[in-house]
Amino acid sequence: MTVESFARALADWPDGVGLDGADLIGIAVRHEVLIEVPVFRPCSQDGCACMAWAEPHEWVRGVPCYRPNPNLRRGS
Repeated sequence: MTVESFARALADWPDGVGLDGADLIGIAVRHEVLIEVPVFRPCSQDGCACMAWAEPHEWVRGVPCYRPNPNLRRGS
């Protein structure tokens, strides 16, 4: 899986069908652009929104946090 396969999946998205944030996250995870990491407390990473939507009782089970695949960073 690559950034190219992610871009192809977006390009192949059916015309007239809405594409929302959940769709983008799902496609990015499938193409390994994002990695899903369970967190058990707010991670406080820049740009992390998990603490904004998670309910207090959900932290016990783990809340999915999506992070860029480190293998795709420049210089990797």
